Amino acid sequence: MYKRHYNWPIFLLGFFTLFRATELSAELLYSGRTQSFLYNYENLYSSPAGAAEDNFRFYQYLRLNLRQRGEKSSVSFQTYIRVTDDFNINYADDPHWRLYNGYLKWDIRSVSLALGRQWIHLGPGSLTLDGVNISVGSAGKSKLTGYLGLESPYRRKFSLQGWEKARSGGLYFTTKAIRPVTLGIGWYQKNRHGEVAFREVGLNVKARLPGGWHCSGRLDVNLLADKVQKGLLRLRYSGHKRVHFFGEYKHYQPRLFYQSYFRRFEPKANDQFRGGVTYFITPEVTLNTSYAAVFFEDENSSYLSLSAACPYGWLTYYRGNGFGGDEDGFAVGASLPVREKFEFFADIDYSRYRFYEDEDRDYLFSSIFGLNWRPRKDVTAGIEFQDVNNNVFSKDFRLLLKFTYNFSRVF
Repeated sequence: MYKRHYNWPIFLLGFFTLFRATELSAELLYSGRTQSFLYNYENLYSSPAGAAEDNFRFYQYLRLNLRQRGEKSSVSFQTYIRVTDDFNINYADDPHWRLYNGYLKWDIRSVSLALGRQWIHLGPGSLTLDGVNISVGSAGKSKLTGYLGLESPYRRKFSLQGWEKARSGGLYFTTKAIRPVTLGIGWYQKNRHGEVAFREVGLNVKARLPGGWHCSGRLDVNLLADKVQKGLLRLRYSGHKRVHFFGEYKHYQPRLFYQSYFRRFEPKANDQFRGGVTYFITPEVTLNTSYAAVFFEDENSSYLSLSAACPYGWLTYYRGNGFGGDEDGFAVGASLPVREKFEFFADIDYSRYRFYEDEDRDYLFSSIFGLNWRPRKDVTAGIEFQDVNNNVFSKDFRLLLKFTYNFSRVF
């Protein structure tokens, strides 16, 4: 049976045609960002001759927002696209592109409707959706959102094919009726190959309390397995002029796709604790310390970080040990503005590590040096020199050229 596939140029052309047809008499504002990168690096091969090939890979990003200006009820179009190609080596899949999002959105009073590829981050649902998303209400009071479509990775073709393979949907309700608490309740389900792969409910709570205290919590429950998928409790204090601190506990159960290769392995949950303190010597000069611990079955791993920061740079010492391996090192960064248009910067990192206790320690040295130039507020250009050195890569030198243009126009 013949199946029709729609590629992204046709999809975008349809969006623009519909957009212009509905807004011919309106004043439109288009804004966004374009970013260009040229990255030179070596492709190293594990062969007796130690062969290597130079890559000159070009990346082009475009973020675009097109909307009706100054109207409460309006139509808008948003997209984020990346295209990449290598100028030196002819790879089979070059040039290739990635559509991160591209959707048409109608806002009519308290109702919002979005159609296309979009990011969804609501309660237990965190996905890229090819489909429809509708919201009713106001974010400042109460709001109900529903979404339905095909959950998809960042594929090259925009298509609603494969409905039976990965159809997804969910609901999320948020309210600020109980001050100062923001409450969110959500439900999410994904089907895979005609069967239910995920079905979860979630509860999110945020509160800004007197005296500089901030509290948030999250609880996602897997209804198919009758177990907690994710639990999070975070407390942050910023009420003192000199001292801020935070602490959090997180329980996480890995999500593994139903009927995937990883199904033969039993996914294990882990518990994580993290906390830290920031001391402000001045509003711009700080001392920071943080500690994290991860507990997995009968093993644990920990990570300690001590750092100091100022407007012209930072210095960090870090140490990790446990089932994730041992690591001990420091990192330093510097930034020097010159005449408001130029910025010289450098990042250096040196560490010694090992993955197993019976191994000798190896070293890793990495460095980045570069220059940013900002001739106008909307234009930034730069160059970076990158280097990595250890027992695996005795010479890994890279060059990155970058250009960014932010635009906002009315037509």
